[in-house]
Amino acid sequence: MPVDEKLLSVTIINYRFRENVPSYISATGFFFHHSDRDYLITNRHVLVDEEYGHFPDKIVIVVHKDLKQLKEHERIEIPLYDKNGKRWLEHPIKMDEEGKRIDVAAIDITSELDSIDPTVINAWTRNDFLPKDAIVDLGERVTVLGYPEGLVDKHNYLPIQRSGSIASAYGESFQNCPKFLLDANLHGGTSGSPVIRTSNFLRKGNEFYIDDVPNNHLMGINSGELSSSHATSMGLHNIWYPELIIDVIERTECAYRSIVPHE
Repeated sequence: MPVDEKLLSVTIINYRFRENVPSYISATGFFFHHSDRDYLITNRHVLVDEEYGHFPDKIVIVVHKDLKQLKEHERIEIPLYDKNGKRWLEHPIKMDEEGKRIDVAAIDITSELDSIDPTVINAWTRNDFLPKDAIVDLGERVTVLGYPEGLVDKHNYLPIQRSGSIASAYGESFQNCPKFLLDANLHGGTSGSPVIRTSNFLRKGNEFYIDDVPNNHLMGINSGELSSSHATSMGLHNIWYPELIIDVIERTECAYRSIVPHE
């Protein structure tokens, strides 16, 4: 039976260190194709987290090799540094005086994927972003694909699907950051997960349309739970807008002003 192609756009991320040091359990990334190059998209804190002393030398992803035999997969090691320094790209904008950054990163992995059949890797593109004139309602349901607490079916290495709902105004900045909030039951390991629109309809103004690309719009990148002074979890998660991916790859600073999809 054919598998949902978007499951093949996501990969688990594991870590390699020079020394045996504590690390995150794992994380999630997804493939993105832009200007004839292939990228792995995830959070910056997945690749480096100064606050928690997280400095991996390499990451390891899992790529499928045969659509008919999902158990046929390959582990690919991706060095995070070369002779020129760090390999990943991150957004040039610093969010505050403490130097906190937009939590989105991209690594050009075109060379690492040379031996992989491109028809197996279902990479996202900017064409999968929501149309600029579409309106997203509060409470709209979305899907998050990833590996909660490192949970993975080691037979097929496909991601786990979790559901959530839009919890803040989509297209607007939350707390002056280019992100929105998602109400969902997510866990560690889903950092870097793609957030996907699940409705078959689009709303433009007061009219509804059949979605030309149902279930296939990339809504954002999950980067973990919103910090809170409360003792209990609020279940609200930071989701960075997908347009930031283009800014990261092209090294531009425009997304902070251009993310609003319904100008």
